[in-house]
Amino acid sequence: MAGGAQELKLLNLQVDLACEVADINVAYEKLIVEFKLKNFHSFGNFLRVDDNMFMELLERVGSHTEKQDTFWRKSLSPGLRLAITLRYLATGDIYKSLFIWLQSAHNTISLIILEYLMDVLACPSPREQWKEVASLFSIKWNFHHAVSALDGKHIAVRCPHNGGSHYYNYEGFHSIVLLALEDADYKFLYVDVGTNGCSSDSGIFSATALREALEINTLGLPKPELLPGDDVPVPFFVIGDDAFALQPRMMMLIPDRNMTRQ
Repeated sequence: MAGGAQELKLLNLQVDLACEVADINVAYEKLIVEFKLKNFHSFGNFLRVDDNMFMELLERVGSHTEKQDTFWRKSLSPGLRLAITLRYLATGDIYKSLFIWLQSAHNTISLIILEYLMDVLACPSPREQWKEVASLFSIKWNFHHAVSALDGKHIAVRCPHNGGSHYYNYEGFHSIVLLALEDADYKFLYVDVGTNGCSSDSGIFSATALREALEINTLGLPKPELLPGDDVPVPFFVIGDDAFALQPRMMMLIPDRNMTRQ
């Protein structure tokens, strides 16, 4: 009798957990359908992407985050996982605030976001991955040993309350800065976003973990190799403009100031 009672208790717990996940998935589906059908602009305001872009992102990354159903519960849908991550990246909401919208426990939300940041949005780490990026630069841009390009972009914002000139940039408007590391296809490999607009690209870069990783070579970049037609090994490096300081693993383009076509 004790064994039967224990099995019944486990079965009831399994049913409760399955219903909980089913309710979360249904809540997500209803929210997305309502945004898409009743108010098209609300979908973009909520996730910062339109429905077409959302479906494209889901198609690209959904397979990387899809989980198998277990004895205890069914997994959260890839669409819900992507919506949670996009909402978090767009707003920076605390996890308990995201729970109100998407009805998923805050500890589960933290694991989902960490999974995306570590697996889906991760920077290349093994040397073979960096070599693939460098090979693409060689093929598309005839720029050998380049593993990425680094630059900053000012994103216009309304001046925050009591912001003063803290967000006012040299281009004449208030902004935050998106500092991005990109591959040869303009895909982000690393981003740092949110620094006030009056900061320089080099100042932002100097405060990032990326700068430290480049200096002490913990990014996992390949060892120096020969350039085509040369006999001296050359390190693999990041490309930047003249806003960044020249380093062994940071090359900058020759500035065109005070130069003529001749």
